[in-house]
Amino acid sequence: MSAENLLLKYIWLIMLLGVGLSTIRLWFEARSLIAKNPELQAGYNQLYKGFVITMSLPWLVMGIGIILGGVPSFVEFFQPESGNPFVLAFWFVLVSLLLLGFWWVYFREGAEFLAKHPGALGARITSPTVVKILIGMIFIGGIIVLTTFWIQ
Repeated sequence: MSAENLLLKYIWLIMLLGVGLSTIRLWFEARSLIAKNPELQAGYNQLYKGFVITMSLPWLVMGIGIILGGVPSFVEFFQPESGNPFVLAFWFVLVSLLLLGFWWVYFREGAEFLAKHPGALGARITSPTVVKILIGMIFIGGIIVLTTFWIQ
């Protein structure tokens, strides 16, 4: 198997590794903030557990699809119109996570929680309004990406 084929077949593992490394990096950045405010430790723990779980789900679905043979490579996941159940499950997970994140930030005080835990997502934002603006921009970007793949 060529190096390119190996990469396309196992890119989901690389993405999982990226989630782990990102979480470790964010955790190390948060340590100085936790040292100043130890009462925030539980919130950061909760955030990073949630981050690992939610950011790993799409790549795990992709890995299952590739390993079980339903999807030959990473490239197939850019063709949801194929109707492949693994590809559709991958896109369902992405859309669900986008909607759940939007709901949490705007309707479940997630923006306030993130603002109370600055640096949790890489930026030291302490304003819930700024968090909502940034998450809104991410949501709009996600809608653009999703419609790019679904409307062809």
